[in-house]
Amino acid sequence: MGEKRNGLYWILLGLLGIFLIIAHNTALDIIFKVIGLAIIISSIYGLVDFYKFRDNTARLIGCIIGLIVGLWIFGNTWEFITFVNVVLGVILIVSGGVCLYRGFRRNSSDMRLIYPCISILIGIIIATSHAATSWVTIGAGIGIVYSAIVGYVGARRY
Repeated sequence: MGEKRNGLYWILLGLLGIFLIIAHNTALDIIFKVIGLAIIISSIYGLVDFYKFRDNTARLIGCIIGLIVGLWIFGNTWEFITFVNVVLGVILIVSGGVCLYRGFRRNSSDMRLIYPCISILIGIIIATSHAATSWVTIGAGIGIVYSAIVGYVGARRY
């Protein structure tokens, strides 16, 4: 019985990967709506808990902020994804710039200066291109399908 359930797990995981590859925008929408809904439910639970036990006000403020963020993610999924892309892109650009500056200060070799340049380039692509999210989702889907195939074959072997 355990072997059948294990095989079912790998099949479902493979189907999830295929869904991420084929319908990546819909998959992202569903994933972030579920995340937003989970944050909303957690915040409401925290608010009920606060009024039940009269906790500290920091918990109340955290729950209100969580409720606002959860509603924003649930209601404006693509704006949130764009915001995350911009933040991640800026982080990559800044960290690449800092590493590049340090490399020039230390008179590093050309090979050590390539990686910060790649980081800056990827940061610019992620921050300015909405397609980068689709690429990452498709790549994740491919990785999940590969994992499912290897896991299923391994489960069947033993």
